[in-house]
Amino acid sequence: MKDINLLSLATVILLQIFGSFFHWWRMRSQKRVRGTFFDYLFSDSPSSTTAMFFVIVTGAWFSATTGTADLINPMMVYNALKDGVLSAKDIHIINALIGAITTGYAADSLLNKGSDK
Repeated sequence: MKDINLLSLATVILLQIFGSFFHWWRMRSQKRVRGTFFDYLFSDSPSSTTAMFFVIVTGAWFSATTGTADLINPMMVYNALKDGVLSAKDIHIINALIGAITTGYAADSLLNKGSDK
């Protein structure tokens, strides 16, 4: 690996934040937290959010330096899904995408419990 694709790195970070958003949405639907997603991140427990973002950025950096983030390049994802047939390479792309979302969900679930304000 010679270069780090910044678009792929940013995509991994955004997918992981989407995973944390999904965790917040699930907790909100169970009435375990109140307020908006931004309240949950920045008001309820800022230190937990800092730890969660550290894990997300570290995970994204690990993905980028090992080449896994290159699979989640938005153009590659689009090309994998546009023809309606998934090849073995396309399945790796989908697995990497799901892995990024799962990492964000798990990081938020472990580190950011919110509060019952």
